[in-house]
Amino acid sequence: MPGIKKWLSKRLGGNSFSRKRDAVVKEKSESVTTMSEHTDVALASMEQQDRTKDVEAVERWIEMWRQKRLDDVVALSCPDCQYHVTLDDGEMLEVKLQDFIDQMKDTYESFPDYDTAWESVEPDATNGAIVIRNFTSKATHTGKPFAFGPYPAIPASGAEIHDDAISMYIFLKDGKPIYIKTALEGVQIGPAAYYTQIGGIII
Repeated sequence: MPGIKKWLSKRLGGNSFSRKRDAVVKEKSESVTTMSEHTDVALASMEQQDRTKDVEAVERWIEMWRQKRLDDVVALSCPDCQYHVTLDDGEMLEVKLQDFIDQMKDTYESFPDYDTAWESVEPDATNGAIVIRNFTSKATHTGKPFAFGPYPAIPASGAEIHDDAISMYIFLKDGKPIYIKTALEGVQIGPAAYYTQIGGIII
């Protein structure tokens, strides 16, 4: 996605995310478990016949996002929860949940009617995650001017923005999200997309 790597580096700082190409991301901190360990935990959970509680936990978590109750999102997540995002070029970025929440606070102020929807929340049989299928968002720019990274803020004009539908794979630890995996290949989603949709240009 154009400009998103520049923005993450500037907005979150070089130590807030790490990159990888054609390999599993490895955390520098010993306190954060690896992707394979998250998968192991999830697969162990799959051995239980009933994953209703896991599905309900993710449903509560994503509903708090929809209601913009960000303190509750944090409370329902593991302290070291991270997003792992695969970009068009195959590169993977790791973003701390709190850093992503901080950006979304700014987004909500620019797009007060920001709303999300999804098709279903269900177990994924291949990797042990709980998958949120066809997650999408839409909003209207009626709030404060919206800026992206180093680019100038654009005043509200009533322009509509949206996210392309994606699936999010949620790995749980002790009933709380700890690792969120999604791929952005070929889709428009998030602040970079919003900026261009309201007329901004990202170089």
